[in-house]
Amino acid sequence: MDRRPPHAPPSRLRTIAAPRPRALAALAVLALALCACSGGPPDHQLRADFARLQASGTVPAQARVERFAIGDGWSEGVEIEAYYCLPAAAAEDCQSRNIGLSYRKLQDGWQMFAVQAEQAVE
Repeated sequence: MDRRPPHAPPSRLRTIAAPRPRALAALAVLALALCACSGGPPDHQLRADFARLQASGTVPAQARVERFAIGDGWSEGVEIEAYYCLPAAAAEDCQSRNIGLSYRKLQDGWQMFAVQAEQAVE
């Protein structure tokens, strides 16, 4: 049964095309790429902020960075755990520690706004 109104000629009717699988896949990849771009501050900024914490005395000057781990995030910020090593009495030993860094996303980049207390890692 034809449900077109009797006054509309067939040439003027628009058909709605079903979305193409390739177009949907491309949109999904684009959305994933955009989400991945805001994962947190870049490594060079984390290292520069860590050096500023050393200069201010918040972190001991002899500390050596081992790694940065991205923790919980929210829409406009992220928590970073900085793991570092303090030289021990023996040359090959070190005391593992970490400190929490909180960053917020601004229009022109990331800004550290809070530092959580240093903890020994066991």
